[in-house]
Amino acid sequence: MMFHTGCGTPFDTFSMSRGLEQFFYDIYDEPELVKQACERANPDMIKTIFRSAKPGDRVGIFAMRSSASFISPDMFEEFSWPYLKQIMMAMIEKNITPVLHADGNWLPMLPYLTELPDGTCIIELDGDTDIEKAYEILHGHQCIRGDVPASLFAFGSVKEITDYCEKLVSLAMNGGFIIGNGCEIPLNAKKENLQAFLNCTK
Repeated sequence: MMFHTGCGTPFDTFSMSRGLEQFFYDIYDEPELVKQACERANPDMIKTIFRSAKPGDRVGIFAMRSSASFISPDMFEEFSWPYLKQIMMAMIEKNITPVLHADGNWLPMLPYLTELPDGTCIIELDGDTDIEKAYEILHGHQCIRGDVPASLFAFGSVKEITDYCEKLVSLAMNGGFIIGNGCEIPLNAKKENLQAFLNCTK
């Protein structure tokens, strides 16, 4: 099991509960009110984590809508990162490892993660972020996990998935990298592709 429990962030939670379009209108019409809501929500989100996580545990943080697939780096810096960072730092201070489940394109946002203490987090990528560029940014700072795309499991050939895994192995040999699937292994994954993936990770 990659993590013991999980949580959202104010930005992602509000955007899903309000609906993405309406939430973007909120950001445009009432930016300060959105930030106040995030500030009010964060302490309770952190308390919820500590009810089910203890020192030594790993906690998944689901921040998919904080990626560049949805927002600009400027929006990330203003509306997402301050509260995401606060959550991650609260975990780190309790010796809990944040596992940031970072679906979508996180490449423009990754430099922010170097602000966190080195070697304290795991960043899960799903194939939408350039894995080699991500490794250049985060190597020596945070661990990366990923990122064999679900599409390769379902529709790729054995050779394609083996070639992709071998690229990941070359990164993993330098440390700070966990070879894994991107986001999830789909229900329609080919058995031979899953076996090829497992063979490459032995």
